[in-house]
Amino acid sequence: MAFADVGAHCSMPLCRQQDFLPFTCARCSKVFCMEHRESGQHGCSVDLTERGKMPVCPVCSATIKIKASDVADAVVNRHILSKCTSDIFDVELEKKKMKAAKQCAYPGCQNREKFDTLLCASCGLMFCLTHRHQDTHACTKQSHPPAKKGNAAASRLLEQLAEKKANKAASTATNPAAPIPPRSEKEQAAARMRLRLRAKGDSTVKEHNRFYLEVLFPSESITGAPLKMPPQSFWFDMNWTIGRVLEKIATSCNLENRNHIKDAKKLQLINPQSQAMFPHDVALNLLIPELRSGDTVQLVYV
Repeated sequence: MAFADVGAHCSMPLCRQQDFLPFTCARCSKVFCMEHRESGQHGCSVDLTERGKMPVCPVCSATIKIKASDVADAVVNRHILSKCTSDIFDVELEKKKMKAAKQCAYPGCQNREKFDTLLCASCGLMFCLTHRHQDTHACTKQSHPPAKKGNAAASRLLEQLAEKKANKAASTATNPAAPIPPRSEKEQAAARMRLRLRAKGDSTVKEHNRFYLEVLFPSESITGAPLKMPPQSFWFDMNWTIGRVLEKIATSCNLENRNHIKDAKKLQLINPQSQAMFPHDVALNLLIPELRSGDTVQLVYV
């Protein structure tokens, strides 16, 4: 991309949008976009003791723990009223907590990525980006066994889609009042060519590995607010799983994605004709022929 090296990406894990004029937080020194530039907007609670910005109790001389959203005088008064027992900042303890929060629970993981760890919704442990999925950390509490061979999961999906297609064909045959005319091969080829011309995606994906999709967006956001986003075209690596495709779309279009949070609405990719849901752990190239490069897919919150 022409402007890939301009500006910086927002440090919020669920945002990561590129900002050409990013803001640097005075407390944690990280860069953020316009939406997350304030301390409260990105949950800044950095250790300020080493910078001499945390107050000291005038009675017991203990360092007082102050968060970015706190008023220093109010917290100091609360500490004194508690007979100097509350809100004491233990530097060593806080460092241990921070180290534990960044530690991936996968045995022997030596990942040093500069990202926060993510919570597994099944086992409740924290993992780095490499081991965040259930099949990569051999989750002991997942609802279904990991699909070590993506072909099995893909075969199940293809069977479901074939069954729905057969039912739809039978329904059309019994009630041919308004048949939907199928597009010819020439029309389909022209549509795929137009999609390729307007598509965008990761420039590091080689041309022969690109899988093109036209994406229809949800009519409502995850909170129920109306969304009026026109369809967009993307290319992905044909070896990427549906889960990674969803992450790429959400990051590129600034869509809220809570797929890593238990009991939250999940972002899913479905076939707009059959309404079949594509499983997150199956690669794009394993979904052929039910999903081909150049097809249209629908994003929904379920």
